[in-house]
Amino acid sequence: MIRPLEPEDTDTVLEIWLRSSVAAHDFVPRSYWEGKLDEMRTRYLPDSRTFVYQDESAESVCGFVSLVENYVAALFVHPDRQGQGIGRRLLQWAAAQYPTLELSVYAENKRAVRFYLREGFEIRQEQTDANTGRKELHLLLRNKRY
Repeated sequence: MIRPLEPEDTDTVLEIWLRSSVAAHDFVPRSYWEGKLDEMRTRYLPDSRTFVYQDESAESVCGFVSLVENYVAALFVHPDRQGQGIGRRLLQWAAAQYPTLELSVYAENKRAVRFYLREGFEIRQEQTDANTGRKELHLLLRNKRY
């Protein structure tokens, strides 16, 4: 089930974010992600609308999506649960909220790029992330597919 983030979910969401970020971005030092934890807790999560995917059978949160209007600021699934359709369900839910979705993803995160392109996103532009110096792709989903 997808539901709004509750305060007691915050530590779990941050753990998912950190573990997934480190696993997906081996080209960025782990210390970078660890250094962003406090900012995630105090700025990014409060400034976005965050929704969690809760596995009803295990009653545990295993993924989340954070939106700032139609911008997907974060979409993460616990590494142990990836490949089970959770990210797709979260994306479908987000796409149903807006006629277009936008996001940025590191070009080197090939798995995520393939996922978003498969789900109908188009590459709109390339840019360099000011924090890491890595190439990012800005993607757009124009049509409500879900």
